[in-house]
Amino acid sequence: LPEFGNICSLDTFDLSNNSLEGPIPVSIFNLRELRILSLSSNNFTGSFLLNDIQQLKNLSSLDLSCNSLSINYNHTNSSHSSFPKITTLKLASGNLRRIPGFLRNQSTLGNLDLSLNQIHGEIPNWIWRLSSLSQLNLSCNFLVTLQGPFPNLTSNLAVLDLHSNQLQGQIPMLPQLATYLDYSRNNFSSSIPVNIGDFLMYTMFFSFSRNKLNGSIPESMCNKPYLQVLDLSNNSLSGPIPQCLTAMSWTLAVLNLRGNKLSGTLPDNFPQPCSLQTLDLNGNVIG
Repeated sequence: LPEFGNICSLDTFDLSNNSLEGPIPVSIFNLRELRILSLSSNNFTGSFLLNDIQQLKNLSSLDLSCNSLSINYNHTNSSHSSFPKITTLKLASGNLRRIPGFLRNQSTLGNLDLSLNQIHGEIPNWIWRLSSLSQLNLSCNFLVTLQGPFPNLTSNLAVLDLHSNQLQGQIPMLPQLATYLDYSRNNFSSSIPVNIGDFLMYTMFFSFSRNKLNGSIPESMCNKPYLQVLDLSNNSLSGPIPQCLTAMSWTLAVLNLRGNKLSGTLPDNFPQPCSLQTLDLNGNVIG
């Protein structure tokens, strides 16, 4: 992508899903009226300093995902208030090492994707206070803890993907309006809260597979009107499978409980109509 002149009225610049390579030209910051910038899924290399987007005062959507960039943010040389109001920020696979601090003031941010980076340490609790946030993807990083105290998650968060990190300890509070929750491939080691069903009223996909969960499966997980996929596989759960789980098979399509220590029996019949397509109980002690 060559350097280019000032195109004063350009509003949207989308070159995603091509084979562009080399550095992103600095003249892109001359596009002062730019609202949408999408350069994802190319072969761009070099570094990209997030502080530079302060020059694009009208920018609302930035997508640099899936390149070979090193995306950086200078935490000491920036005024958070001078950044544009972003609604969508996608920086997947950008070699980021920290969650950019300017995001804490982004009250209009609705979609944040920082997956497949090198982010270590803790998830700051201010991220749950972003009132417009509806989709958050922090998967495939090296996150270990969630900074407390946890605020009451009554926000608009609909998609929360934390899979493939190193998160440990107690199961975090769940956003009550979420439709997609993925906490798989972490190190959570607590039991499942008895009242977890109170947080699954709108959930369609829920995965806690490949953690270190113990205890039993609470009956509060049953009879959720939208739940289609429930994956609790490869943990240390014990006790019987709640009968009400199989009774809700008119909505549930996937029930994966393999690789636990569950016991007891299953009913001979499933209710009709039955939506269940996958039932995996391998590696338990069910009679």
